[in-house]
Amino acid sequence: MSKNNIFKQASLYGLAVGIVLLIVLAIRYFSGEYLTGQVLAYVDNILFILGIYAIIVIYRDRDNGGHITYGECIKLSVLASFMIGSLIGFFLFVMFTFDDEITDTVIGMVRDVYLQIGISKSEVKDMLQIIRSALPFGQFLSAIISNMLGGLIVSLIMGIFMKRENNAANDFDKTMKEIE
Repeated sequence: MSKNNIFKQASLYGLAVGIVLLIVLAIRYFSGEYLTGQVLAYVDNILFILGIYAIIVIYRDRDNGGHITYGECIKLSVLASFMIGSLIGFFLFVMFTFDDEITDTVIGMVRDVYLQIGISKSEVKDMLQIIRSALPFGQFLSAIISNMLGGLIVSLIMGIFMKRENNAANDFDKTMKEIE
């Protein structure tokens, strides 16, 4: 398959998985469980891993004639993870831009940690102003980077077991055995 096709398919499949994860994230947010909902956070991770698995299998078996190299597996997963991270990052950007309550909760959590480790109140105040202004865009970038890193790690492991090389000699031998 061409490089353009793997990019197109990774974008399409990443979009599909990203929408599913976005729905779970929206459920966590609107139920008030975004910061405390550990069970749904685990569901996010499981769905992400299953999504990457499905992307690799579908691409390999449907779009690439049953073959995928280790490198294609990694490339496909990282590109799809970029799309997933972009969708989730956009949602987080909007959430932290327009929801002052969740922003204040996060800032309060950070403030408490800084004070517990012994940073002075004046330094904490200055740091929190910077964090507050950078939080929406920081969440956007963090979502992209963490999803791409997660996709890389998952694909490094899955790729070992899921790769299928296009070996013409093996295909010829298999065909000859079927004829006999």
